[in-house]
Amino acid sequence: MNIFFDETSTNLGKNFLKGFCNKIMPVTKIITFKLPNTDQFEVKNTDILDVEYDETISSNYAGMDKTIPIDKGIIDSLNYDSLLTLKMIERFGSFKGEDDFEKRVEMFFNHVRFWNHIIEVHKIKIAIFLDIPHEPAAFIIYQLMRAKGKMTVYHQQIAFLDTYTFEETIKLQKPVKFKKDDFIKENIRLTIEEFSKIDYIPFYSKNNYKDLKNYDNKFKKLKSIINEIISKKVFFKYIFYRMNKVILDTRITNFLKKFEISPDLNKKYILIPLNYQPEATTSPKGDIFVYQSLMIKMISHSLIDSDWIIYIKEHPLQSPTFGRNLKFYMDLVSLKNVFFIKKNLSGRKLLLSSKALGIVSGTMGLEAIVNEIPVLCFGEIYYKFFHGVFPIETNVQLDQAILKIKNGFKPQKKKLLTQLRKIPSNYYHGCSNEGYLEASKIPYNQNVKNLVQNLNHYLKSRNFYD
Repeated sequence: MNIFFDETSTNLGKNFLKGFCNKIMPVTKIITFKLPNTDQFEVKNTDILDVEYDETISSNYAGMDKTIPIDKGIIDSLNYDSLLTLKMIERFGSFKGEDDFEKRVEMFFNHVRFWNHIIEVHKIKIAIFLDIPHEPAAFIIYQLMRAKGKMTVYHQQIAFLDTYTFEETIKLQKPVKFKKDDFIKENIRLTIEEFSKIDYIPFYSKNNYKDLKNYDNKFKKLKSIINEIISKKVFFKYIFYRMNKVILDTRITNFLKKFEISPDLNKKYILIPLNYQPEATTSPKGDIFVYQSLMIKMISHSLIDSDWIIYIKEHPLQSPTFGRNLKFYMDLVSLKNVFFIKKNLSGRKLLLSSKALGIVSGTMGLEAIVNEIPVLCFGEIYYKFFHGVFPIETNVQLDQAILKIKNGFKPQKKKLLTQLRKIPSNYYHGCSNEGYLEASKIPYNQNVKNLVQNLNHYLKSRNFYD
């Protein structure tokens, strides 16, 4: 069996993959990404086909001229979601030409051509992702495999302690199958207990995980840029790019300072905590609401004839010139009922005084309903079907939800707890995200064993081995 696996850059990914190959079923070939200056990943009796990570950034794949050209049939087999790849390209920065629409389209076609060829020639049977496929190459692999009727499965760590889900599509369906699982039931109880504390702070806000992750991404991107500067001799172009970026950053920061306010917690307001971008929480999990301004404009219009307002809190790690731009902020401050909150204010206090939370995805949505704050959810996240959450796609759905909230609807913690006693069949005990390991209560080796056994169990339930 030939497989694609996306995560051999972390110890957790490597150990999991070795366990999968050695203990579940024979794997003949693994196609994976290889980071620069990392050791060759090896599994006994298994061929490894590495694709350089830098190539997945630039889309300049080695041997591209020898691959099968794409035709209209291949493009037609992909759905509308594939175009989200054009937005995902932002995560690698603008210096390499991704601000040019034609360049992005060319990169999209390169990804489709190369990976369609790889999937066909190497007869990949399953694509396994240890996280949501959210980088351009990974997302195109996911889309092509789906279009060809082949198995894809990704792990998604969720906010409940040591709990993750298996998903096969970005668009989530309401669970209809449930199971008995005392480990997960206890993890849910402990998580709800933590979220209910007045001074609750998520573990990832207490440590440097996100900063480290951000640093790693910047380091990878910087190395790629340096290589390009050397190879293409564009030093002065890069210096000009950096200077322009500093000027824009300062301009946007000064612009926002003019409009940031201290909130009046006695007002009737909906809190919107902006998601960090570019990241998986909005791309692909937000679908079209990766453009968060669409969500905000919908809510603003729904409140236009009332005394309700919107408070927006920018993500503390967000760069105004990476995943945002000046027009994004200008469009929002022009809305009469929309106000930006000063960055240094507590999001927890803002949440607990709000009438509702508007969000694409993110842990604060679960935090809100645990504390009996209704949620307007625009993204594809596991809690969108929980009591107290209104899944929103249309203006009609939004108007109906806000009317219900204005008439006094609030989630009831008791009802939520009753609902959460039913464990969906795709919930599993373990930690699939290396960044969450420090909060895990499971010993490392046991966790790896859990991941392997859980995937085996899931694939059997889907009759994959038949």
